Amino acid sequence: MTRLTAAILAAAALALPAAGGEERILSPDEFEDFTEGYTMRFIQDGRFVGAEMFLPGRRVTWQYSNGACTGGGWYAEEGAICFVYIDSPDPQCWHFLERDGRYFARLRGSEDPVADYELTSRDRAPLQCGDPGLDT
Repeated sequence: MTRLTAAILAAAALALPAAGGEERILSPDEFEDFTEGYTMRFIQDGRFVGAEMFLPGRRVTWQYSNGACTGGGWYAEEGAICFVYIDSPDPQCWHFLERDGRYFARLRGSEDPVADYELTSRDRAPLQCGDPGLDT
């Protein structure tokens, strides 16, 4: 294969949409509008990883896959959504993506869509946590 042919094929591959369609990162304001007042449930690689209830004032309750819960909050940082929790004060920053009408959370800095958390449901049902102070 000539260098020109290789260069043309490489340029064509870059021009193709990503597998599964084009991705769009939601802005922090869009994220807040989409989440506040809702409980969202997530899977990764087909397995339930947790649910998060989004409360007014950017407060959240995260429910682990084992049913235990922790409280926390989120803030925007350089276009990412960063969460801090009572039991894990180090920020975890994510990009919230829309792709083909589906939503995903991708850890900031990751380029591996296989590691994304996929949103499977969004409703107003409260979480039922094992901790009386966190049932909402």
